[in-house]
Amino acid sequence: FADAYALFPLLIYAFDKLVTEKKPVGFALMLAINGFTNYFFLWEECVFLLIYFIVRTATKTFPRITVRSFIQLALETLCGVFMASALMVPTAYSLLTNKRAGSLIFKNDLLAYDYGGIIPRIIQSLFLPPEMIRGGWYFNNSSDLSFSAPALYIPLFSIIGVYCIMKQNKKSWYSIILIISSVIACVPVLNSVFA
Repeated sequence: FADAYALFPLLIYAFDKLVTEKKPVGFALMLAINGFTNYFFLWEECVFLLIYFIVRTATKTFPRITVRSFIQLALETLCGVFMASALMVPTAYSLLTNKRAGSLIFKNDLLAYDYGGIIPRIIQSLFLPPEMIRGGWYFNNSSDLSFSAPALYIPLFSIIGVYCIMKQNKKSWYSIILIISSVIACVPVLNSVFA
C-alpha cells in the first residue's frame, strides 16, 4: 500500500497539469502506473479524482472546461485505465471464478454501522498513528509495544494544521473536500466505495 499512497500525489499533479495546462500523456501514464502498483487502490483514486474534479469545477478554481478539454480529459482517463486493465482484467477474472469470494456486499449496515464503535475509531484515527488504531495500542498496557513521543504526536500536529487551514479558509475547495470526505467516512454506503 505504501507505493500507492506515495504515487497518489503525482497522479493529482498530473491531473492538475492536464486540466490547467492541457499537458497530455502524463495523466494517462500515472493512472497506468498506479493501476500496476495497486489495482485495488486505483478504484479509490478514481472516485476521489471525480470528487476533486467536481469540487474544483464548482468552486471555479479550475479554468473553464470546454468540450475539447473535457474530451481530452476523458480520453486520457480511458487510455490510463485501459493500460492498467492489462493487470486488472486477469485479476478480476480470477476473483470472479474464486468460489470463496462471496456475492453479498452489504448486510444490515448499509446506512448505519452495526456497532457504535466505528465513528469514535474513525475520529481516533485522525489523532493516532495507524499501528496504534489497528492494534488497540492506546487502550492496551502491553509492554511489548512502544512508540516514541514524536511518533505519537505527528498525526496530532497534522490534524491541528488541517483544522487551522479549514478555519481560516472555510469556503476554499480543499475545505469542501475535507468536509465531503468526513461525511463519506461516517456513512457506511459511501465509505464502502473507498474500501
